[in-house]
Amino acid sequence: MDEDYPWTEEEAKVLAARYAKYRIEALKFLRNHFADEMHLMNVEVCIQHFEHDLYSNPVDGYHHARDIETLEHLKRTLFALKDLDLSGQAQDALHIAALNIQDNEQDPKTWTPPASFEALKAIGQAHQNLAPIIDRVISTIKTDTDNTRNHRQRNHLGIQAIEVCHSFWNRFKDRPAPNNGLNLASPFGAFVQDYFELMDVEGSVSSCFTAWRDSKRRSSKVDT
Repeated sequence: MDEDYPWTEEEAKVLAARYAKYRIEALKFLRNHFADEMHLMNVEVCIQHFEHDLYSNPVDGYHHARDIETLEHLKRTLFALKDLDLSGQAQDALHIAALNIQDNEQDPKTWTPPASFEALKAIGQAHQNLAPIIDRVISTIKTDTDNTRNHRQRNHLGIQAIEVCHSFWNRFKDRPAPNNGLNLASPFGAFVQDYFELMDVEGSVSSCFTAWRDSKRRSSKVDT
């Protein structure tokens, strides 16, 4: 097996056959829901994105305890950087060591110079501006309704499927997809249900839409 080609010839045939079947089903799916808009899209690219966007951009919930601990640690680190105190000679030694590393590096293109001492102090001095932002995010995480349950229990693939459908619909349809409630009998509702079937996404479409909507609302609270 070629090191640059991860599949055997037999595996490649199986994958090709599987994609050919998926492509046929995806074309039927597009014709059912976007017959009037197909002339506006690159159909082959859209078919690829249906699968790629579902699995390459997973929606994840808060890891509450870990996220809060990490953010608190970030605050402490920034505060410590603000009070750094190093002699001029030691700072010169840091710069000399960095230059020596650069001179001895076999591939200079891959070498990234370390942040200077003054740059580290400048980051620390921004603590007073960053701390309130960090506190606000911590507060959001603590009050999030998901704090009462394990984030792994959420259907993240289902939520991402809603995101894919919502984005695709708004890209090609004149009437925007709903943000607050999903009517399964509506054109968009039928589109989402068929997408779940096409991509073998498990779970209740309605529940996934509600979880997606709530996730968007929480994100908007952090952004505003």
